[in-house]
Amino acid sequence: MSGTGINQISHDASVQPGTYTISTTGSASITNNHVLNLESTNDYMIVNPINGFPSDEITVEFWMKSSDTSNAGTPFSYASSSADNDFLIYDYRNISPHIVGPSNATGVSANDGNWHHLAITWQSSGGDLKIFKDGIIDYSGTLSAGSTITPGGSLVIGQEQDSVGGGFESNQAFIGSIDEIRVWNHSRTEEEIQTTMNSVLDGDESGLAGYWNFNDGTATDLSGNGN
Repeated sequence: MSGTGINQISHDASVQPGTYTISTTGSASITNNHVLNLESTNDYMIVNPINGFPSDEITVEFWMKSSDTSNAGTPFSYASSSADNDFLIYDYRNISPHIVGPSNATGVSANDGNWHHLAITWQSSGGDLKIFKDGIIDYSGTLSAGSTITPGGSLVIGQEQDSVGGGFESNQAFIGSIDEIRVWNHSRTEEEIQTTMNSVLDGDESGLAGYWNFNDGTATDLSGNGN
């Protein structure tokens, strides 16, 4: 798909009331939180093109729940004119980030049927790659040092792109629920991740490049970056 600011939920994907609670300020809490449910191998959310996707430093974080053990489920796929796997978070059975093509299998899994918070950070300088699971670092390594992610690509939630905005394969589809998707243009620290992982963002936080929480029943980017 092409165009400016395309942001849609496709096929049978739906925004539905969730099953967990996240906090706001003080003692308030959200009791009618919504999540993106991806219930079949045809489901996905797409933003094509996405504005302001980070190029040399990034954090992607989200909450997810899946009990699928068959698929190499893909929570997050960014493809560009330079690489189909420009920034890919692949296979929730053994999370394998791909950055500008190359990948690392990390041994981190998140498909046990429980809600988990995942945060993936990367810096081009040195290739520093980290995965935080439920706020605690679970993997540290290096990948694609000196590389740069190409802007103007397509973001897909729930499918792996073999071409920009398409080329999906059913055995790579995400089956489950996902929420509080956040893209930052810097590598967040463990303390920063822990501070906000259970909270709703305002949308104007420094460095926030994209933010989807689905609480209004839509897939609107709340970061103010026009996605």
